[in-house]
Amino acid sequence: QMASLESKLLDGKNVGYCSSSEGEEDEGGFKQVNDDDEHQARVMKKMGGGHQTGAKGVIKDYDEYQRMKTLKAIEANRTNGERAKRGMISSSKEEREKAAREEEDDEETLEMLRERRMTEMRRATQGKIVELPGKMELLSTMEDTNGLLVVLLYEESHDRTPWATHLLRLLASSFPDIRVCRIKATLAGMSERFVASGVPALQVYFRGELAANLVQLQSQIGEDATITHLLALLRKNNVYLSKNRLLFEGESESEDEY
Repeated sequence: QMASLESKLLDGKNVGYCSSSEGEEDEGGFKQVNDDDEHQARVMKKMGGGHQTGAKGVIKDYDEYQRMKTLKAIEANRTNGERAKRGMISSSKEEREKAAREEEDDEETLEMLRERRMTEMRRATQGKIVELPGKMELLSTMEDTNGLLVVLLYEESHDRTPWATHLLRLLASSFPDIRVCRIKATLAGMSERFVASGVPALQVYFRGELAANLVQLQSQIGEDATITHLLALLRKNNVYLSKNRLLFEGESESEDEY
């Protein structure tokens, strides 16, 4: 039966599972994800704002990686601006004014990115993900959930797990009525094949029925994807988190806001 289930998961057709046990007690005796992230602690301490000990949970410095292209472009503009300053004697008034405007724009963009990153990381600390200790607990959670249930299948050794967990935390903090959990693929009884080629996988259930099956999530939305991209993909599967249900044919659409 497990082999049949796994085949359906990898083929993108039906059903799935969730993970380990670390952290604080939550509803039903399950635990919340409570992984220590030293890097996150250092970043939040450097930023200030009262988070001197950092945040709990798996929050990787994904934003820095994600926005590296933007920052490099800003740095390139700044370098060009410095060169323009050194050659101001030969440059026109229009060129000098343009260089000054670009420098101001760069500073504003950098400040905006810093504020956006701090806001997002603080929001992620509020997202609660429940760790399920085994497949039986997942099945009972599926049966007991009247609305949407979001499940992350993962492995700690996979390099995209921190990224996927970060997205899940943002989702959980933005839509607190949605039940969110995760489970290691190995604890769910998945084979080496699934662990190697299927994780991280995101699944959404509605009243116990599989509504969305996103195996190898990074290939579905891209490794640079943000929570906005994830919400857009869920909408393509008629999953609307703000409504805590599926959107059926004939109903009016309204985008989930993050």
